[in-house]
Amino acid sequence: MNNPACYIFLLILLGINAPGLNAQTERIPGLIGFKAEKIGDDAHIEWTMEEKFLMCDFVVERSLDNADFSAVGLVSAGGNMKSHDTYGFVDENVVMYNAQTIFYRIVQIGFRGENYHSQSVGISQLESKGIIVDYFPNPEKQGVTNIAYLAKGEGELLMQITNSSGQVVFYDELQKGPGFQVTEVKGLIAGTYFIKMFDDVYAVSEEMTVK
Repeated sequence: MNNPACYIFLLILLGINAPGLNAQTERIPGLIGFKAEKIGDDAHIEWTMEEKFLMCDFVVERSLDNADFSAVGLVSAGGNMKSHDTYGFVDENVVMYNAQTIFYRIVQIGFRGENYHSQSVGISQLESKGIIVDYFPNPEKQGVTNIAYLAKGEGELLMQITNSSGQVVFYDELQKGPGFQVTEVKGLIAGTYFIKMFDDVYAVSEEMTVK
């Protein structure tokens, strides 16, 4: 890779959390299709280019609020492209993020350092119809939260409480069906947390405030 415009993307390959690129406002020329869908725990992103352009790479960016994007992957453009080339990227284990919708966009990097971004597309990462959760009190002040749930089917149901940074502060394995869980949250600093229950098919997340 001889072009300085491409060097930054080595950071992504090395696993460093690179911020989103300050892309030009123009849309990606030749982009005729862009979609993202959730398959299992992963997000599958796919886009199709119609025209031939000299370019360095595509960068895939993710956002939990459709405002602040971070680079999560690099896909080689392959130099001169054939007509209607299709590219893809898999963002793994997105079910662990505390957001009802995850947004993606593509940034095209040219060999002269120019860059263009696509419009964003969103996917619903949580399917809540199989699990219903309620809890009290909110805000929580006494060091204990009471969680009532209803999960259809049989088998194991996983529960997590995470902080606003996504770190797991509590974990338990429950059984599906109607249930009631009394959880001690003593020692948690004041702030916003998320109660999440999920299995192989469904997941639901509820926001909890600790005073």
